[in-house]
Amino acid sequence: MSIDTIIILGLCVVLFLMLILFYIKDEQTNKRFDRYDQIISDNMAEIFTLKKSLESLNEIVDDLDIGDFSEQIDAQIDKKINPTLESLKDIESLIRQL
Repeated sequence: MSIDTIIILGLCVVLFLMLILFYIKDEQTNKRFDRYDQIISDNMAEIFTLKKSLESLNEIVDDLDIGDFSEQIDAQIDKKINPTLESLKDIESLIRQL
């Protein structure tokens, strides 16, 4: 074997090793991209679900009648304040009698 054949054979081996290395790195990159693709798909599905639930909540909020809600709050406030107010009136009448 001449030195030229050994050099060419050595270069072929180096080239073959580089091709194997590129193939391995390409497979690793493909696996990584597949993982990223799955994560992105999951996130998009979750965003879609959140948008749907947000739309349904917006519909519920739009359907609420603020006037009825306000009346209910006023009724609860009156229910809680009236006994205190009557007690104050009783105290006032007792003070006036003295």
